[in-house]
Amino acid sequence: MSAPGSDAADRVRALLSRGRDLYRNGDHDGSAQAYREALALQPDQAEAWLNLGAALMGINQRREAIDCYRRALALKPAMVAALLNLSTALLDEDAGEALRLADLALQRVPEDRSAWLLRGSARLRLGDHAGAEADARRVLAVDPQNAAAAFHLGLALAGQDRASEAVEAYRASLRIAPRQTEVWNRLIGALRELNRHREAEEAYETVHRLIIEENPASAEAHRFRGMALLALGRLKEGYAEYEWRWQTKEFAARQRRIVAPFWRGEPIAGRRLLLQWEQGLGDSIQYLRFAPALAAQGAALVAELQAPLVRLAQSMPVFERVVAAGVDLPPVEFQLSLISLPHRLGTTLETIPARTPYLFAHETDRARWHARLAGLPRPLIGLVWRGSPTFVNDARRSMRLAALQPILMRSAGASWIALQKDAAPTEFLDAPPGIRLLDPAGDLGAPPERFADFADTAGLIAALDLVISVDTAVAHLAGALGKPVWLMLPRGSDARWLVERSDSPWYPTARLFRQTRSDDWRDLVEEVAGAVESFGAGPAAAIERQRDPAMFVGARPA
Repeated sequence: MSAPGSDAADRVRALLSRGRDLYRNGDHDGSAQAYREALALQPDQAEAWLNLGAALMGINQRREAIDCYRRALALKPAMVAALLNLSTALLDEDAGEALRLADLALQRVPEDRSAWLLRGSARLRLGDHAGAEADARRVLAVDPQNAAAAFHLGLALAGQDRASEAVEAYRASLRIAPRQTEVWNRLIGALRELNRHREAEEAYETVHRLIIEENPASAEAHRFRGMALLALGRLKEGYAEYEWRWQTKEFAARQRRIVAPFWRGEPIAGRRLLLQWEQGLGDSIQYLRFAPALAAQGAALVAELQAPLVRLAQSMPVFERVVAAGVDLPPVEFQLSLISLPHRLGTTLETIPARTPYLFAHETDRARWHARLAGLPRPLIGLVWRGSPTFVNDARRSMRLAALQPILMRSAGASWIALQKDAAPTEFLDAPPGIRLLDPAGDLGAPPERFADFADTAGLIAALDLVISVDTAVAHLAGALGKPVWLMLPRGSDARWLVERSDSPWYPTARLFRQTRSDDWRDLVEEVAGAVESFGAGPAAAIERQRDPAMFVGARPA
């Protein structure tokens, strides 16, 4: 005769065994259900809470998994697997806590390689690249064939601006495990940063052969290859590959307003097409140039853009309506992201719609700024020294105003105008003695907002002779307005600026200045300073041409 409770215990054991088998076979939903049933009968099973958490992570229920790992640790505080799993789940949310948990695990199992790797991952997220390097090297010392440790080492070295060493670490990781899409992406980025473009191109082709040909549905590999091809100027292939971005985890998680079928090149005459913003303000400005080509095919165009761009885009007569993101839309028959337009139109370097201006300053904005600038010594030069700090790569593209002192000093007769929307008053203290850098929010008596929107900024830029900028939306705006614009680019710049070129097929009035050493602006600044010194009387004539009423539009209702 069975002992009391033995039937329930047998049922729990069977459910736990079923949960393990289903998990091994990849059925995470079924596994989670089996563990839930077991825990309903016996809730003090720490291992079952741990395994339920792992199953939930497999179906992207991270918050519930974190709760399960905490339940397991409440029952067994020294359970190393629960410490490591909870640390992994918290990496992106709370790297400090993830590091603490990894350290606790290492106190119990000092030689656990996964714990050292996890500790290094947390340190990378916290910006402790030297510490992450030490953790990766510790693993590699005992396990030279650990691909993840070699990759972590590359990330840690890159974070310390040691790109050449990072390249070798990435290559070591790929020799061990050649089909790591993210490692290929990092390797290609490091090679581009080092201006080793031939090696980068070879890496692109290897990615295609190893990953895409064997796994045609690898969205990440297609996306990375697309970005690489765009940097090389192979736009038709590059934009086709970049369309895979919507199937990657990063882009699939983004909120998209879908109100109509996506336009795939069908005849568009007499149909209403919605063009939507997708990424940054500069991207929207860059790709608005394609709208006239669609209007020429007979399309009725509606644009949904970031709010600061709405009034600016209304200067393009091709739009039937321009609305801010989230505002009610009229009925449309098709929609498409602005960044998908070059793919749908089969754009090549030779067929980029490069005629500028294609955006225009509103006459009221231009006249207001012209009046405010009247009487200032020429040339009038706009200056932007940093981008938005929320941009993932902002630290590499931005600089302190103090770094630009050689430029300001070499044209003491110029009037310098800050186009930095969010400039703090203390930043102007970095201007060299004897040089006046005018702040539109103060010196020139602008409205309460430094610039009300990009149309307001366009009014000011239209009155200038030259814009000098790091890689920001203001640089795109100046180029779209047909204004001379000098871009100061970091090593490994955005793909749109191609490689080893001082001009841009996107903006005929642009001149590109590039860093010669990573994160070192000194040579570039000296080059720009020399160019400013020779910037002659030509701009004064150019500003007269900007007064042509055909260059501006009156305000239009939304």
